[in-house]
Amino acid sequence: MRLARRALLVVLLFALGCNEQTPPTGPTKPQNTVKKKPIDPGLRTIKTGDPRKPSYRSDDKKIVSMDILARTPVKGLTVHVRHVLIAWRDLARMYRGRLPLAAKKRTKEQADQLVKEIAERAKKGEDFVALMKKYSEDPGSASIGRSYEVTAMSRLVPPFKRLSLRMKMGEVGVVRTRFGWHVVKRVAPDPPDPLQSNEILKRKPETDKAYVRHIHLAWDDLRPMLGRYMDPRAMKRTKEATDKLVKEISEKLKKGEKFLDLMKKHSEDKRSLSREEPLTISKTTRWLPVYKDLALRLKENEVGQVKTWRGWFVIKRFPPPPPDPLESSEILKRKPAGDGDVLVDIIFVSWDKKVPRFAPRIRKEAKTRKKEEADAIVKKALARLKKGEDFAKVRKELSDDLRMANATQPTRVNNSPFQLPAYRTLGTRLKVGEYGVIKGRFGFYLIKRVPPPPPDPLESKEILDRKQTAEKVKVKHILVAWKGLGGPMRRLDKRAKDRTKAEADKMVQDLMAKLKKGAKIDALMKEYSEDPGSAKSGRAYDVTPKARLVPPFKKLSLRLKKNEVGLVKTQFGWHVIQRIE
Repeated sequence: MRLARRALLVVLLFALGCNEQTPPTGPTKPQNTVKKKPIDPGLRTIKTGDPRKPSYRSDDKKIVSMDILARTPVKGLTVHVRHVLIAWRDLARMYRGRLPLAAKKRTKEQADQLVKEIAERAKKGEDFVALMKKYSEDPGSASIGRSYEVTAMSRLVPPFKRLSLRMKMGEVGVVRTRFGWHVVKRVAPDPPDPLQSNEILKRKPETDKAYVRHIHLAWDDLRPMLGRYMDPRAMKRTKEATDKLVKEISEKLKKGEKFLDLMKKHSEDKRSLSREEPLTISKTTRWLPVYKDLALRLKENEVGQVKTWRGWFVIKRFPPPPPDPLESSEILKRKPAGDGDVLVDIIFVSWDKKVPRFAPRIRKEAKTRKKEEADAIVKKALARLKKGEDFAKVRKELSDDLRMANATQPTRVNNSPFQLPAYRTLGTRLKVGEYGVIKGRFGFYLIKRVPPPPPDPLESKEILDRKQTAEKVKVKHILVAWKGLGGPMRRLDKRAKDRTKAEADKMVQDLMAKLKKGAKIDALMKEYSEDPGSAKSGRAYDVTPKARLVPPFKKLSLRLKKNEVGLVKTQFGWHVIQRIE
């Protein structure tokens, strides 16, 4: 399923990184605080509001389509765009050694001139695909004239997405991102390939969750996108030859040949070939949209095919796999017991065919362990817990995730699409103090639901007890942490590594007193806050009930009056919060 994920980290349209186990937490998530040099002084960020929103120098404003960016996007809009990417030598660091040869020789001034010429030619009606193939330096689209589907939720660099969602059909615009200049044209969606299962795609979804396997087939033109993950067989095959092979496979399936046999023989997705169970596809699965559309419309044991920018996928929907005997089937039959945001403690046990591919903090023995041995470890853990042993002690000895084994804080489970489904599936069905087992994507998860911590006496209880004062507020905050709080999965600010909880308590009490006497929060943020996302910039955060922020932070923020200051504790430390709007 990840054939091209790491082919080129610099493919400009996709956001870097994808951690399914660690959901973003807005202003409260401490990150690496190592300072990075600015890429180019010509692209700055605003000091408040969205830090990703660029403000352009006057020279760049003459090229950027500021009139289009000033428009209001249509909510729920899906657009298709093509683009020409032009980079220059000053951006080499962004490309991590893969800056195109032509760009290495190009100055910023030369790039400015070239992008003006390309935009003019495109606006005069010149063939845009031809311009892409001749000039574009995006390896993901240049060679085949690929278009991109853009929605408000697309994982694309923000300036590119902003421009795309404000364009009219056939319009050409220019925007600059950290990857260079983009000449963008909004186009109609590509017509469906006649070989696709278009009749199935027209149906209403059959299910909310489908279990599928696929046969992946690529062809020579897709090499720039698939890179080193491309199968040698595909490198020698044309699109026409691949179409013919898809037809042959389809005919063999109709004649009764087994899907798994054809999959092992033909599929070029090595990752899915090694999986024990079918893939689980739902609406929130982060995967190719048209692949998901087909998978959710197939009937059980039905086969269909779909063409994507990664190649052809021949997909079969399978019946749901039977539950593993070790799973807590009775608990899993319940309706969620929590409100979608609960605290859990986790013991993770994996085996050779389940160990995550990129897992540097997994016990070495898990990589060679067989399923039967993993079963024995889970049974051993359950037996010890049944005898009354401390969960944290059993976790430390048996959990294969070394970060999890040594965790000092529970894991917060919610409905974030960035979190492993197994966490919320079992975690939200457990009662406080209860534990159970579920088999997920990477192995077994023995999960115990733990009670929320009692409120700290220093928290602004009188504010937290109020009714919500507004549906949307803007706040600034000062984050103060202490040693042991960050846990093995998070990085603490160096100032917090030796700080005790008592010292942190004293520090936030002093900060609260200063703010209540009229001190400006911006100066205090810059000096004391350990939130790398706002400390230096003085960034304010927009808070709504649905904002992806940790619940205590949201709860206090939405109950503050304008200019009022409050204090709340989360798993990341103390937050001194002031509502500014």
